[in-house]
Amino acid sequence: MIQRQRTRRFSLKDKILLAVMILLTGVLVFYFVWNRPTHRSIAGIRDPIQKEASGSEQLEFLNYDIDMTYLYSYDIEGLVVKSTPYIGVGVYYYLSPMDVGLAWGKVAEYNDRLDFNWKQNNRYLSFEMTQQDIDNFGSSDEILCHCSNNHLITRDKKLRSEIRKIRAGDHIRIKGYLVNVDCYKPDGSGSCWHGSTVRDDTGAHACEVILVKEIEWLD
Repeated sequence: MIQRQRTRRFSLKDKILLAVMILLTGVLVFYFVWNRPTHRSIAGIRDPIQKEASGSEQLEFLNYDIDMTYLYSYDIEGLVVKSTPYIGVGVYYYLSPMDVGLAWGKVAEYNDRLDFNWKQNNRYLSFEMTQQDIDNFGSSDEILCHCSNNHLITRDKKLRSEIRKIRAGDHIRIKGYLVNVDCYKPDGSGSCWHGSTVRDDTGAHACEVILVKEIEWLD
């Protein structure tokens, strides 16, 4: 007697569950690749340079009129300690596809010998250190003055592609403008994205909003 083996047919529920598992696995792999720690150090990176600037740029996206007002020209060199891409629907996802955490001065120099435990989420950059490591460095205020989270904005497709290549451990230089971004709908409603123009602030609005004009990999 020959027995016919039954082949299992996946139900719609099984297929959805499998798809969700594959998606979650991909998200986890993506997260750990992008958030791998870097303990590279670079000595001698200068402080950012900013100069008074005037002017603005306008664009339209979806049903928004967007005005980007120059505050300062900005030239920042730094060691990338974190980089996080943002993918979603909305005006700010379109404007700023990537946040980049940069360190310079003593922070970039000590990044290989002290564990800053850098974290970047929800458009914030943070560090977690033991009190002993902070004391060995100097002070937490000195750390805050030599690192920043940067919302990178660009209107240029080529630059957008370059921004997405930035990874932790890179030594880069960014030139552009610190800007205030105001987004308005036809009915007059809207929102704004106003960033920092100093290096010693913390919390909300302490991130730099940079309209990027040039990116250079230094090594």
